[in-house]
Amino acid sequence: MRRVEFLKKKWHNEKMVDAAFSDHSVGNGDNIFDILLGGDPTPKKLYAEFVFRCYANREFLCEDVERIRETLSIFHANKRRLPVERRDIGGYGSERDVWQVLVAAGLVEASELSGKASKRSDRNRAHLESEVITAEGWTMVKLGSPFSASWWGLGTRWCTTEKTGRTYRSYADMGPLRVFVSPEGVKHQLHVATVSLCDASDRRVGISPFLKTLPGSFIPLIRADAAGIAPKLSQFSDPELEFRAVQHRILQLPQEFFSGEIEELVARLRKAGIARLSTLAERDGWTMQVPKCDLSSWAFRMEAGEDYHFDDRHKPMALVTTPSGVQVYVDYEKAAMGRVLPLIPGMPPQFRETFLQRGINGSLDSEKARILYDAIALVPPGEFSSQFWRTWSKRIAVHDAYCLRCKEPLGHFGAIPEEVVTKEIALEFAKKGIRARIPSAALTQEVARTLAKTDETSRLDPEVTALLTLEDIADVYGGNNGKHLGGLPDEHRTLDMARRIVRKRRGALKALLKMVRDGDFALGGEETDAVVEELTHEALEQSAASLVAVDIPLPRETYLDIVRRDAGMMSWVPLEYRDVELCSASISHSTHGLCHFPVWVVDTIREANDGGHGITHNYKPSMKYAETLKALTKPDGEIAGALPPFSVKALVAKSAHGSETASPNRVEGS
Repeated sequence: MRRVEFLKKKWHNEKMVDAAFSDHSVGNGDNIFDILLGGDPTPKKLYAEFVFRCYANREFLCEDVERIRETLSIFHANKRRLPVERRDIGGYGSERDVWQVLVAAGLVEASELSGKASKRSDRNRAHLESEVITAEGWTMVKLGSPFSASWWGLGTRWCTTEKTGRTYRSYADMGPLRVFVSPEGVKHQLHVATVSLCDASDRRVGISPFLKTLPGSFIPLIRADAAGIAPKLSQFSDPELEFRAVQHRILQLPQEFFSGEIEELVARLRKAGIARLSTLAERDGWTMQVPKCDLSSWAFRMEAGEDYHFDDRHKPMALVTTPSGVQVYVDYEKAAMGRVLPLIPGMPPQFRETFLQRGINGSLDSEKARILYDAIALVPPGEFSSQFWRTWSKRIAVHDAYCLRCKEPLGHFGAIPEEVVTKEIALEFAKKGIRARIPSAALTQEVARTLAKTDETSRLDPEVTALLTLEDIADVYGGNNGKHLGGLPDEHRTLDMARRIVRKRRGALKALLKMVRDGDFALGGEETDAVVEELTHEALEQSAASLVAVDIPLPRETYLDIVRRDAGMMSWVPLEYRDVELCSASISHSTHGLCHFPVWVVDTIREANDGGHGITHNYKPSMKYAETLKALTKPDGEIAGALPPFSVKALVAKSAHGSETASPNRVEGS
């Protein structure tokens, strides 16, 4: 189905990929979209986007698809019994929200909700097939069979309660499943191997806060679960592969779960990760090492005493070793950077530049990295290379441009001494419209022109305008389709400047002609209509596409020349001029204007080709005015010597208020 294929392309994004990557129930080679479509019970897959969206938002795992299908089946069969405002699936944030509405509406069987066993034997069997421990009003259950998982999960939305037992076994093969029942009867399910703790609605909750509510006698048993799965996950000869296997499992567990076996595993991986640091710079006894893989990035943060987050693995970090053997772990975003500040003045210049440049090149948050700017300020400007300052200026320019867009003050993000601002650096700031960073000594004609284009206030700066030539002024004010023309100084509103603007900026023609007609330009005694015609022809000589801004009559020869240069302009040619010669001229090098041919012209071309379609084989009249193109016939009388451009848009507008007419000759855009 086209709709399903469209949705697959739409949702094949980074968010979906990340969700699948963190989903332990997705196997190698699984097609994630085919699995998710199984959660939509309708033949036409009416709920496919809802399922994709919920999965991308990590509302459920692939193993929960059967539960999703069940919920949507009930919803689809009963949605007419719901309030009108609750019938649109797009209004729900998750499958749980749908379930809660169905429950509130009384559309789910009570037996599915209450979780009360109908027979005492079921209870006895569930206890026999589980390890049950009670303490301080709490009950902790180590599930031992699919039946026990189903019984202890009554009243919950856990996927492990499904009847076939497949989901339970997939979890149990990785490690023990435990159910906790609080003194108030609230249920939670813990699976250490996948670092998941879910409440009764199958929503994930924080493990560490939950552990603090449990009786102390439960903790050693949970630690034993973690110790038991460690050998299963540490059977790799390559530490990097071993790290990838355990990173999303054991290494994300709270410290309370770290048994002796896990602590041994962590220590071994940390040692292997530090050994894999790559040497980036070495000078006069100084050494700089950096992480080059996920394992070394994790080990680095562990050694630095920081939390590790998978998304931070590419953040800049470095291990600096001094000639005396002192080692400093540096995270350029953290306060730990302060420990290296006293060492910076004593570093060899080339080593120091490499060290600081790594921080500049990284994806740093401007607020968190202010200590890096303090480090740069400790060094005399002349001891850095021009390449260093260019890199630094780009970082500053990006930040300043963001502040300008958000209309925030620039503040004091970094600093760059005036004496190191070269033409190249000044251009970086000029491209972002940041005048405040450019000293007068660095202003050149190119810098001034770039500034004037990007920063409106710079067009009023005498230092900037003094460097602009007449061609620069035409280029600056004619930009953005002439939207800046209103700010053109009076002394430059001359006929000569109008001609320069047309030559430099053809897109400004429409706005320029309006100002000329309104008397905003001094024409030196020339007639307004003559100037308009002159500027129009000048623009058309520069580019055939300028025809879209023309609203004066043009001779047939001009249209013929235009379509020879740009077949796409055929839609603007007056209908009366669209004959065999003109249409054939346009199609000789491109078929872009073919759909704007009158039907009679196409028939004539084909007759001349003995009925063969030839270059017109793909012809279909434009849907916007197909009836008009079909109704046209070969002109049999005298045709006007000049006509204004045709407008499809004007024709469609007239058609909406009456019948189509053959020649609505007013330019509005096609």
